[in-house]
Amino acid sequence: MELRRYINERIPVKLSIDDIKEYWMEKSLPEQYRWIVSLAFHDSAMWKKVKMIQGATQGIKTLYQKGYEIYFVTSTTPDNLKKKIKFLKRNLPFLEGKYINDHIITIKQKTLLNLDIMIDDYLENLIGERNYYSICLDYPWNRKIAANTSNFIRVKNWEEIIQTINIYSNLRANK
Repeated sequence: MELRRYINERIPVKLSIDDIKEYWMEKSLPEQYRWIVSLAFHDSAMWKKVKMIQGATQGIKTLYQKGYEIYFVTSTTPDNLKKKIKFLKRNLPFLEGKYINDHIITIKQKTLLNLDIMIDDYLENLIGERNYYSICLDYPWNRKIAANTSNFIRVKNWEEIIQTINIYSNLRANK
């Protein structure tokens, strides 16, 4: 996780992934160091080092080749949107032409979207009133809230994401 690495290189507090108990990483830092999170998101050098999580590139490629229409939904600020698009284009070269530009949605309240499936690591986007099946990528910051809800599953990696989508698609096809 590049953001954690960026922070650990610049302040005397060393965060492990298990130290991050809140989605908003700055809440895991002592108050005097919370400013560094904002600095990191505005530093283009940090964005150039960000990598896809293990299995994501191949997983997205598999879904794309099977004909799924993939949208990238982000709640990023307008100044970071350009960086995210560059990141996606750099890491997903098989998405031809303007696919990424035409398939990116910026929205703060993701629950307003009408989708088939939402994959996210921020639990608030995956529970409550929503019009999609929720796949939660498991991290320490989304474990403290119990998601006792229908149309929700917690997964550990992209292999499990693909398995879940295949099961979901088969169930829908058989209805």
